[in-house]
Amino acid sequence: MWDENETLGITVKELYKNTQNKVTGIFVHLVGGMSVVKSGYPRYSLDPPILNVNSTTGERDDLKTRMYITLPQADASQRKIFFGNLSELAKGTGISYASRHMDTTPVFWGDSWIAESKGVNLDLFRKLRDYAWSSYQRVLNETKAVIPFDYRPLQEHMAFDVAKREHLMFKKMGLSVPVEAQAAFFIAMVSMD
Repeated sequence: MWDENETLGITVKELYKNTQNKVTGIFVHLVGGMSVVKSGYPRYSLDPPILNVNSTTGERDDLKTRMYITLPQADASQRKIFFGNLSELAKGTGISYASRHMDTTPVFWGDSWIAESKGVNLDLFRKLRDYAWSSYQRVLNETKAVIPFDYRPLQEHMAFDVAKREHLMFKKMGLSVPVEAQAAFFIAMVSMD
């Protein structure tokens, strides 16, 4: 689903994905992954899987809900505003979270903000979507646009590096997701049209 608000100049892309192994019962449901961007600003992304597999070991695990929130290509002040506001809102409603740096990401990526809950917790998704939007609005209001903004490094990283890495991660979990399918998914999320 694509939506562009011409008045605000904001593009929202929302994609759903289901990957499962019908023999083992292992699955990863992406329940409304989002990419939000205003031209001249970094894009923020929400990666909200519901899964029953340990993504590190590939072993079946208890059902859980996760939300990964990222703001690649942001400068230090934008990160501070976005993640500071997001963390404050989450704390205010008792949502526990962590910030994690991943060695497999380029410098422009920055840390990932992660919340997790046992079972299926769609309320967590709803709250964090609202909190991320509120945090992004503060970035838009408190920092200046960079025109032209070069989105290509993020687009290439997602289409090539992340697609390959996630293909291998799914393979380790016993799930079949061709690298081309992953690349198409990420290209849809980060294209600027």
